[in-house]
Amino acid sequence: MQSSTWVDRITDESNPWLNAIKSEDERDFASAVTLYLRDASDNLERNMPAKAALSSSCAAECLERLSLFSHARLLYRETAAIYAENADRVVGTSVREMLWSLQESSQFYLMAGDKAKSEETYKRYLTISRRVNLFTEDRISRALETVGSTTRTPSDRRDPVPSPAGSRVVVDVEEFLSLRKTGHRKVQTPAAPRRADPSKLRRGNTYDEKSIINQLG
Repeated sequence: MQSSTWVDRITDESNPWLNAIKSEDERDFASAVTLYLRDASDNLERNMPAKAALSSSCAAECLERLSLFSHARLLYRETAAIYAENADRVVGTSVREMLWSLQESSQFYLMAGDKAKSEETYKRYLTISRRVNLFTEDRISRALETVGSTTRTPSDRRDPVPSPAGSRVVVDVEEFLSLRKTGHRKVQTPAAPRRADPSKLRRGNTYDEKSIINQLG
């Protein structure tokens, strides 16, 4: 039996991510939401939370296009939670991915309208950044001052009466959020350790991720 290639996978019409993008391009935002959420669920089951968070955020943007602002905020908040879980998941394997995940989490909490949670997450990011010395103090201070200043947030207006398609989308969102609570609340499987590039070892690379992780306390 012939195995599928990467070309087959990216052109497979059963691929929910690609079909979601196609639906969004065609301005069929209701179908796009359903497909993005399906892709998010699939990636959570495969223990790929970063990809799941991306799909979740895309679904939230489509909800805004449908003027379903309250559900968009709920989905932005869940996106933030998934990124935060990913930060915990990779804490022992990749400092850079952990910091990136915390940044994304902070931004999406802000888009969900939860400023307190956004600031809490961002302060955690800044604390770790200082410890691993990835950024200078000046850059950190400027980042803290500007956090959220350019972040787009969903409108606080009340949602209009949804269309039949919008009503179906609301059901899909609530089902996804329920699935997160019952089956995907925590990402249990730790990230696999990354093997060092032999070429870097030969060059005497001074970057030692384990030693940096140990500084985090």
